[in-house]
Amino acid sequence: MVNKLKHEQIFIFTGPTLSPADAKKHLDAVYLPPVKLGDIYRITELFKPLAIGIIDGYFNQVPAVWHKEILWAISRGVQVFGAASMGALRAAELDTLGMIGCGEIYRAYQRGVLPPFEDEPFEDDDEVAVIHSPAELGYLAASDAMVNIRFSLAAAAQQSIIDDQSCEKLVRIAKDLFYAERNYTSILKIAVKQGLPELQLHDLKTWLNHHSIDQKQQDAIALLNEISAHTDLKPSDKSEHRVFHHTSQWQSAIDEIDGTHKIKHPALDELRLQGEDYFQEMEQACSSTSTYKQHQMSCHHGDINQLHASPEKLQQLFAKLWQQKQGGLTPDQHLLAWLEQSGKLSALQARAQDKRTTLMRRSNTPDSTALNELEQLQLTDWYFTHKLNSEMPDRIDVYYGKLGLDDSNAFYDMILGEYFYMNSET
Repeated sequence: MVNKLKHEQIFIFTGPTLSPADAKKHLDAVYLPPVKLGDIYRITELFKPLAIGIIDGYFNQVPAVWHKEILWAISRGVQVFGAASMGALRAAELDTLGMIGCGEIYRAYQRGVLPPFEDEPFEDDDEVAVIHSPAELGYLAASDAMVNIRFSLAAAAQQSIIDDQSCEKLVRIAKDLFYAERNYTSILKIAVKQGLPELQLHDLKTWLNHHSIDQKQQDAIALLNEISAHTDLKPSDKSEHRVFHHTSQWQSAIDEIDGTHKIKHPALDELRLQGEDYFQEMEQACSSTSTYKQHQMSCHHGDINQLHASPEKLQQLFAKLWQQKQGGLTPDQHLLAWLEQSGKLSALQARAQDKRTTLMRRSNTPDSTALNELEQLQLTDWYFTHKLNSEMPDRIDVYYGKLGLDDSNAFYDMILGEYFYMNSET
């Protein structure tokens, strides 16, 4: 089935499991190299895709794709599919939270067992890991995936090429090898040394030349066919999006992905203290600052025709677009620019300076780290009840995370200073 979606609406991360050239025979999409930390976040921010497919991903060389960024994309209405390798792992972990898993390997991870090997749990990352060539050589696999070995040996036993006992021993030999050293030649050599029946090993070697099973590739194709079958993919209504909690940990991850860090500015803390006003001003800053809008338009429209490029060139393009989108400015810097442009910055700065002067005159202002749990609760209750005239949120960590604060200490420092300032003698 040929999908009716525009190819720039679908992004697939693949590599040693299935080449982009072979993948395009099944689905017209934008094909990218194996996924790594930050890729899902950047692609979602830059192109607002309808679907993302994860086949291959990095495990050890670079930080792996984070569960939280997949959940964040899902919360933005993106349908995220996973199969075969890293995709199967993440889908098994996140399918109850909205990720869509495809294929036999995903189902084995989901169940925790891969028939006919029910005596051992199926849960290790190394079952799908392979060593592969670099990008310029097309990410060609240089080892055999353990999961493919299991499927092949099970099929050989079912067809009486080897007996069940030899199958179990061969699987154990393969599993004991380091993933980067797994291949049928090494496995068979070790099997000979261990005294497995030579005739069976000879027949198996001949059988493998034409009948070995690449289950990872089959599952990758199943993912492409699954996405292709969803010809009615469309952004879900916001009310259908899954709830995403913006924690301080998530904010730290975004800062790492962005390659930016929040700036410290007293005027921003003054705005944060106003609660809902902060969120409204940040939204205005992101939607109204001319530089920000120019970067958004450049990212979404200016280079769309280049999405037919090779995966490696696409990586360079996305790096360029991301740099353009960031514009060298953090969200806080965008907000400061907006506050200055709208004439609201000077009043916030004046209040921050007056507060600093007032608190410096105090000789006994306590440090927030010295507060016990009851004092923290009382301070928080004062802030929401008397300062903001609102109800206290269920999750304080979520609230200060939305304010762009790193941790609870920064939050309590901010409201403690406000408490003493507002209750200072005039």
